[in-house]
Amino acid sequence: MGRRLLTSFMLTALILGLLVVQWGGLVLAEERLIYVRDYGVIPDDGRDDAMALRKAIAAVKKGYGDVLVFEPGVYTLKYPNTSQMMIDLVNVEGITLRGAVGEDGAPATILEITAKLKNDVAGSEGPGHIYIKNSKNVLVENFILDYNPRFSTAGKVVAVDRANDVVVVDILPGLPHFPGMKCYSANAWDLETRQLLPVAALSIGTSGARFENTWQPVDNAEGATRYKIQGMGFSGLVEVGQGVSWHFNVNSGSNNVWIMDSEDVTFRNVHIYNSILMGVLAGFNRNLTFQKVEIRPDGDWLATGPRDGFHFSNNTGKLVMEEVVVKGVRWDPINMKSCFGEVTEILDAQTFRYFLRRKDVRTFQAGTKVVFWVGEVPVEREIVSCTLHSQSGPHPVYTLTLAEPLPEQVRVGSLFTPLGWVFEEGIIRDSVFESNFGTGIVLQNENMVIENNLFRYNAYENIGLGPTSFDEGGY
Repeated sequence: MGRRLLTSFMLTALILGLLVVQWGGLVLAEERLIYVRDYGVIPDDGRDDAMALRKAIAAVKKGYGDVLVFEPGVYTLKYPNTSQMMIDLVNVEGITLRGAVGEDGAPATILEITAKLKNDVAGSEGPGHIYIKNSKNVLVENFILDYNPRFSTAGKVVAVDRANDVVVVDILPGLPHFPGMKCYSANAWDLETRQLLPVAALSIGTSGARFENTWQPVDNAEGATRYKIQGMGFSGLVEVGQGVSWHFNVNSGSNNVWIMDSEDVTFRNVHIYNSILMGVLAGFNRNLTFQKVEIRPDGDWLATGPRDGFHFSNNTGKLVMEEVVVKGVRWDPINMKSCFGEVTEILDAQTFRYFLRRKDVRTFQAGTKVVFWVGEVPVEREIVSCTLHSQSGPHPVYTLTLAEPLPEQVRVGSLFTPLGWVFEEGIIRDSVFESNFGTGIVLQNENMVIENNLFRYNAYENIGLGPTSFDEGGY
């Protein structure tokens, strides 16, 4: 009797210790929590938390816990963990970063990077927040990712001299400024509605040579922080009383979030108020989820960042985006890129050589498929093997063998898309895309559902389908 009771007790304890029923089904019951405070990561004290945070992350990587817990408040981060990122989640599995939630459900934990305000910051000078690579089952929830100071600003137009191509602005209260600000990715705004105006881009491009004319301070008796810029060519596009936003960087610094070569990564209830480059850059991953992620300006800011909100390059599996907000990015809110391969030599009926136009140095996995863009209907083939043939020249050349013969229309120069680098399915719903100077969603994937979203005040199409350039595309 005693043995049966003991056995029954042990079995019950084992079941309770391993499983618990939630809405989504069966999950691990016992979360092993690690509190960052125990490692000296203290909010709202103004001290650099980066070094102490690395110790807490190291404890997670060593298996001491699987949930890293942050209290509400502002965590100051000054010195990056890598050359470009503050939080390094490389080669981890089953890890959660969990911030706090306010009474309104919004994130209440702020990861605030303090960096030197300047033009064209390098990656180590303007690092990003979270780097995930070669990892599985990672959840990041309830955070605000921000910079202090922020790497963009805005002003109210107080004078326009079209004859001499001069625009004068008063910097909006509390926004950053310094003599010699470059005027990257500038746009015009309605200050009452805080929405993008339907005019051409005030400035565009990534070449530094095009941005040698900079904002210079103007002495005035009104006590405002006043700046002028001359020779940028947009004096004919703005009027007194309108707003102008611009960024200090466009092709340097880092992204707020960088996800590479990982699987089953989820971001939930995360807000990004300022970006140096992209809000989220994700490449060569499988299964990505973004729920209640907002990339948008905060307070008196008009713009968020000079590049894409979400930039997805060569991912696969399933994409889920729900209750996402993207406002004030200079390029596309969501950009899903795949790539083209070009046939360079046909070796036999099932084998050929190719290069990738985007120079992505990767081999394709056996069992995945490619689609050839030949004839009236695209043709799919399964891959048996893929090996690097040569790395000389501008593009690495690969040898690829198929399970079936090449489509008869394939010739040297024919294009194909690797389906192993394309989302297999996805959904974008209940989201808002507004006041972005780009296409709302650039879509280069099949089997995508886009439903119940709001598009307004964007400069280009709400949805763009298929190839966009010489080196990227597919559908």
